[in-house]
Amino acid sequence: MIRLLFAAVALVACHAATADVARVTRGNLVIEGIPEIPQELIERLRRYQHTRSAGLAGWTPDGRITISTRFGNAAQLHIVDRPMGDRRQITFFDEPIGGGQWSPTGARKGIAYTRDVGGDENYQVEYLDLSNPVPVRLTDGRGRAGDVAWSPDGTKVAFTWTAKNGTDADFYIDDPLDDRQPELVYEPGTPGWGLADWSPDGKALLIGRFISVNEVYLYVLDLETRKLREVEPSKQKAGRLNAIFSGDGKGVYFTSDLGSEYQTLRHMDLASGRITELTGGTQWNVDDIALSDDGRHLAYVLNEDGASRLRIRDVTTATDIAVPRLPFGVIGDIEFEPNGRRLAYSLQTPDSPYDIWTVTPGDAEAVRWTQSELGPLDTKRLVAPSLVRYPTFDSVGGKPREIPAWIYKPAGAGPHPVLINIHGGPEAQAQPIFSVSIQQWAV
Repeated sequence: MIRLLFAAVALVACHAATADVARVTRGNLVIEGIPEIPQELIERLRRYQHTRSAGLAGWTPDGRITISTRFGNAAQLHIVDRPMGDRRQITFFDEPIGGGQWSPTGARKGIAYTRDVGGDENYQVEYLDLSNPVPVRLTDGRGRAGDVAWSPDGTKVAFTWTAKNGTDADFYIDDPLDDRQPELVYEPGTPGWGLADWSPDGKALLIGRFISVNEVYLYVLDLETRKLREVEPSKQKAGRLNAIFSGDGKGVYFTSDLGSEYQTLRHMDLASGRITELTGGTQWNVDDIALSDDGRHLAYVLNEDGASRLRIRDVTTATDIAVPRLPFGVIGDIEFEPNGRRLAYSLQTPDSPYDIWTVTPGDAEAVRWTQSELGPLDTKRLVAPSLVRYPTFDSVGGKPREIPAWIYKPAGAGPHPVLINIHGGPEAQAQPIFSVSIQQWAV
C-alpha cells in the first residue's frame, strides 16, 4: 500500500516536471504556474492593509500617556499630552519597541523599554531620557531580555536576560546612569521564568515560572538573602497569572485557577500565608489586574464570554466602585495614573483596533485618548459579531454542554457563503476583536 502510494506520487511529480509551466520573472522573483491576480482584487485587499492601533505603554510621571503605534514599518513610542491630542514620537528605530515602564521618581526621569535589534527578536533593554534623544543600552546583545520593572525609588531597573546560555532567563538589576555591568541577582537554572513586580519597599521581586498555561508558579524573591517564598503553595498544578504586590507590600494580588474552573482574583497575606478569594462568586476569568500607587484602588478585567468587563474595587472598603459601561470589545493593558486618579486601558472593538481610553472611579463616562486610522476602509460597512450557542455531544449536570461562537453576518439578505474558523485549543479563545481578515471576509 505504501509502495503504491509512493509510486503514484512519483508519477504525478514526473508529469508535473515535464508539463509546460507558465513562468514570469520580476527581478529576483520567479513565479511558475500561478495565474495573474486581477488588479481589482489587489485593490480590494489593499484597503485592509493600512490600519493602525495604539497600545498602552504607560503613564509618564506628569500624567501624560505613552502609546506604542506604527507610523512607518515598526511600532514606536509616542506621547499623548491630552485626550485626542497630537502624538509626539520619541523613539525612531527600524525595529519594533516592546514593553516599557517609566521611572516613578528620582533622577532617572525616563523610560526603560525593550527593543528588537536587527530583526532577530532577541529584545534588548534600553533607557531613554527625554532630555537626551540618544538611548542607553543596558544589555549587550547576548541573548534575549524582557520584563522591565523599576525600583520604587526610581533608581534601578530589574529585568530578565538570557545572556548566560541564550535559553534560561536570569534576573538582573541595573542603574541606567551607572556604567557598570548589570548585577545578576538570581539564577534559577531552568527556562520559563519571568518578572512581575518590584515590592514597594524595594527589598523583593515578584517572579514566576511558566511551564504551561495550566502550570505556573509564583515566588517572592528576597533581594538580600536571595531566597524564594512561594505564593499559593500547593501540590496541585495550577495556572497563576497577573501577579502584583499589594500597596503596603505585605501581600500579593494574583489570579489562579487552583480548585476552580476559572481564573479568580486572590490575595495572599505574606505574614500568615492566608489566601482570600476576591471574585470566587463570579463565573468568569479575570484577565488582568492593576493597583494604584497608594494601594487604594484595585482594577481588574472580567472575561465575559470573550468580551471584557472592567471593575474597580475600593480596597479599604472591599466594595466595587461604579465605572461607566465601556464599548463592547476586548481590553488589553491597564495601568493607573501615578497619582492614582485615573485608570488607562487599551480597548479594541470589532470595528476599531486598539485605542487608549481612561476612566476615573465614580465618573459616568469614559474618556477616549486616541483614534487610530483605518486607512481607506469604510467603517460603516464593518461587521460586528453576534454571540450564539449550540449544544455539543456531551453534557454538564445532565444538560447538553453549550459551545459559544461568534457569527459575523454580511449585510443583505443573502444567501451568503459560510467560512468556519476553529481555534486550536484551550489556551486560545475567539473574542470580538478587530480583525482585518475577518472583516475582509464578512464585508
